[in-house]
Parts: sequence; structure tokens; C-alpha cells
Amino acid sequence: MMRLTVAENDQLVARLSHEQGRRLADSGVVQARPSPFDTELWELAPQGKVGVARVGDVEVWVTPKLVL
Repeated sequence: MMRLTVAENDQLVARLSHEQGRRLADSGVVQARPSPFDTELWELAPQGKVGVARVGDVEVWVTPKLVL
């Protein structure tokens, strides 16, 4: 299981397989697109939701932009 953590107002670059990246892109949890510089790197940005989601074998933690 891969765990990725990103703040809701931030971005993340992660090494993912094509299948993992496509599943994340289709999930609606994050916006995911392959990096133009490396086919194994994916650029991820939250889609306005805070929480945890498991998409296949990837767990995505989107944390609030403000820590309470």
C-alpha cells in the first residue's frame, strides 16, 4: 500500500504506474496527470475534498490547509 499526503491547497508529484495514475485521475479525489518530463511521475492536486481515500493500492490523505 502506498500512502500519499497532500494539503488541500497544495500539489504533489509522485512516482506511480500508469494504472495507478489513471485510477486516481478517475476518482475525483485528486486531479492527476502524467508529468511531461517523466512518464512514471504524476502531478497530483486535490479537488476540494479533505479526508482519506483508497484508490486501488494507493491511499491518498488530503489534509486541511489550516491546522486547527
